[in-house]
Amino acid sequence: MADLRKIHAYMTSGRRVVLDDGTTGRISRLDTTFPDCRTIALLWAEGDDGPVKCKVDVQRIVGLPEPQAAA
Repeated sequence: MADLRKIHAYMTSGRRVVLDDGTTGRISRLDTTFPDCRTIALLWAEGDDGPVKCKVDVQRIVGLPEPQAAA
């Protein structure tokens, strides 16, 4: 899992992130609840019918996707 500072940097720069199940998407919002300090990310991901919004726990974010090789 990436730390919260890196996750916030990914969000502000518009970079795609990868979840633990391989899903990729862009973070549009981070919400932290108190007193349990749980952080939820609102993620735009590609679905079968186009982009979908989903809420995921930031602990599921593993980092950035691997760069694509040029063909």
